[in-house]
Amino acid sequence: QQIEVLAATRDGGFVALQLIQERYTSKDVLSRHDAQGRRLWQIDEDYNDDTRLFSPEDIAVLTNGDIVVLENVSKKIKRYDDGGRHLRTLDLSPAWGREPNYPTALVATPGGGFLVHDFGGKPQFVRMDADGQVLSSFEQATYADHRSFHAFDLAFAPEAGAGDRSAP
Repeated sequence: QQIEVLAATRDGGFVALQLIQERYTSKDVLSRHDAQGRRLWQIDEDYNDDTRLFSPEDIAVLTNGDIVVLENVSKKIKRYDDGGRHLRTLDLSPAWGREPNYPTALVATPGGGFLVHDFGGKPQFVRMDADGQVLSSFEQATYADHRSFHAFDLAFAPEAGAGDRSAP
């Protein structure tokens, strides 16, 4: 078993995206754990069930506690409540009005939505609200002196005076 991504939950627990190696195959599993690390539920990969996982790449916990999963191959985002119930699936192509290139990273934003990094996409970064509507997008992240950098891990800094609202 290999943990690929962890994301904190509001109650001190976490969700984990794991790659589980079985005898001749492997499968991805999303699991929810309490503050003591006990597994509360899990969702396995199943290509035939659109409410289950299909090639997940990244996860995030939104400010309301919902869990979003970025699927690279299908170019979709699946949303689950804190109890593991599938809420909806968002197809990025119609939402963005273009075909995503290679969506690789997902991070929750302080306003309750999320930011997706589309590696090699034009634009590369798409910020969406909690309902999956595009709020903004930008081509390349840069330092103040205009040097570009490669985004491998994404994070949002807390807003000035916002207290702890940016925490998942």
